[in-house]
Amino acid sequence: MADMASAEEAVLYRKQGRVAIITLNQPKKLNAMTQPYYYRVSCLLREIAEDPDVSVTVLTGSGRFFSAGANVTTTRPGVGPGISKDEARSDILKGFVSNNLDITRSFYTHPKILVAALNGPTVGLSAALLGFCDFIYATPHTFLLTPFSSLGLVAEGGASIGLVQRLGLTKANEALIMSRRIPCDELVACGFVNKVFKGKDQNDSDGFLKQVLDEVEDKLGEHLNQESLIKIKELIRRPFLEGLEAQGVREVMEGMARFAKGAPQEEFRKIASGEKRHKLTMYTTLPNGIRVFYREAGSPSNPNILLLHGFPASSFQYRNLIPILSQKYHVVAPDLPGFGFTEIPRELNFKYTFANIATTIGSFLDVLEISSFAVYVFDYGAPTGFRLALERPEAITAIITQNGNAYEEGLSSFWDPLRKLWATSDAEQERQLREAISGAVLTFEATKSQYLHGEPDADKIDDPATYHLDYALMSRPGNKEIQLELFKDYGTNVTLYPKFQEYLRDSQVPVLAVWGKNDFIFPAPGAEAFKRDVKKLKLVLLDGGHFLVESHTHEIGKLMLDFLENKI
Repeated sequence: MADMASAEEAVLYRKQGRVAIITLNQPKKLNAMTQPYYYRVSCLLREIAEDPDVSVTVLTGSGRFFSAGANVTTTRPGVGPGISKDEARSDILKGFVSNNLDITRSFYTHPKILVAALNGPTVGLSAALLGFCDFIYATPHTFLLTPFSSLGLVAEGGASIGLVQRLGLTKANEALIMSRRIPCDELVACGFVNKVFKGKDQNDSDGFLKQVLDEVEDKLGEHLNQESLIKIKELIRRPFLEGLEAQGVREVMEGMARFAKGAPQEEFRKIASGEKRHKLTMYTTLPNGIRVFYREAGSPSNPNILLLHGFPASSFQYRNLIPILSQKYHVVAPDLPGFGFTEIPRELNFKYTFANIATTIGSFLDVLEISSFAVYVFDYGAPTGFRLALERPEAITAIITQNGNAYEEGLSSFWDPLRKLWATSDAEQERQLREAISGAVLTFEATKSQYLHGEPDADKIDDPATYHLDYALMSRPGNKEIQLELFKDYGTNVTLYPKFQEYLRDSQVPVLAVWGKNDFIFPAPGAEAFKRDVKKLKLVLLDGGHFLVESHTHEIGKLMLDFLENKI
């Protein structure tokens, strides 16, 4: 893992005329904050408070997130092998209590006009502190999440006053008590956000900030008496100051009691063990307008794993695997175009080919600033992942192929009608083949069969939502035509098999092939074939079918954790 950046690198400071600008600058880690980073912010706020040449302070972030909140891998006080209760309490006092009191007080006592430029989502303590900003501007993909109740904590950062005042009681109850994510449109509707600005894309934090600074100059510029601005703010805030001082102490003492009791530690343990699902689902918009739906979990400071699903599924198929992997890795699972909840603008006239799907996922990775990753490929995820490997071989740190084929030996008789579809140039014959394939494959029973066929214990596939959801999504208007287009285009993947194999030979990337040996679509010889090109192949055949990740989730999770140790 990369070393932690210094506080000066992670939190930047500059002045632009009478405006002081603080920028959270760890975009690849979604601006997750450590105690030293928060302390630098509080020090800068105090420095700015004493600067007579500054009347406005702007707080923003770089990249697509404002801040993912506290980096829990480095900011969990009172935790350690053999630590006593007294030692834990001392650690909590020195860490959690002092840090939270300091950063919170630096916000609610800041005398200058405090502007938050939310370049993206804001989470946890970073979100709580926003209640003390005088003006808040945001991007459309911004949301606010204060998951304190979900993590066994209480409100912090003065949220029980500041956030309640800014959001209003109803919305604050949803945010604080329910740990509900509040999207941008609701933040605007309740008055939390003053105005929304868009950059070129979700990573264009510089373009967004420029618009905010233009707004600050226009609305808070020299046409207003700068000393009057500060005096008016002082009068507005003064009646609440005494209550804030008292409530801040109450919050941290209650928080310390929760840590001393071990409640947050237990919630983190549940998340790490997979007992509790803790993942985020969201959309991100690509430069061409495609809105990719994806699931994300784990600290962005950890190595990345990309999970690519197959036909006719979506990222939903990884709902149980993600919590297992996210205890050690940053896990991202997008819905491929034509599947799940990814949205393609009609005016884009998107052509459904595997080349375009791979290009879309490449763009998705670029927007998320993921430049290095292990990839889990299954079914359609295999040609998508291997095409990515051809385009950016240096990015792939390891491959886990679960019935993700790259060899002729891995194509069963299931593919015989499709081979005819690939070969024909006769329009009438193609129409007849499409009709026959649709009747044989694009049905509810065929979808269900992909999950149950070859699985000795059907009870292991204990969630009928899987095939019901797949079929419901496939039954949307126009979607079966999309699937037929992809069936037709699958032949281009077979043509590329030699290139995929050459990549494996040349790169010798670590490969774990974990295969359902009873798969009737991609049979076991396809797994064995990897031995020809991967010298140190780890091959595991399990007694299951196509959707092995449904029936053998924990086995696959353990195999992956063991395999990836010291590899990425």
